[in-house]
Amino acid sequence: NNMSTDTSATIASQVEALISGDSSTAQESGILCNDPQGFCLSVKGSIKGSDNSGVYSNLVRLAAQLPSSSSDGNVAPLITIETDKRTIMVKECAGHAVAVQVPKSGVVSSDHEEGAQ
Repeated sequence: NNMSTDTSATIASQVEALISGDSSTAQESGILCNDPQGFCLSVKGSIKGSDNSGVYSNLVRLAAQLPSSSSDGNVAPLITIETDKRTIMVKECAGHAVAVQVPKSGVVSSDHEEGAQ
């Protein structure tokens, strides 16, 4: 699927820009990592950490209970949450929940209000 490949490339470039801190999309992006108990270990960017961090851990725990369609049943599912303005991807990595938030392509939000979606 060409659209999926384009989206993955866009998300990868936005994550790289967030990590390096050299992009205007860094204001709209974020990365969060929780420990196995759901406590926020690290957060960077505009993703909400302290208030919502446990939600991401709960999502990966619940998703792990779904039947796997993969021949390798140990592959953690990727959870994608899409809103009008952003996409949040959540995945379990080595027992930690990792959430990556990126703006939707072509959407640059001027609101930075608490709770704006």
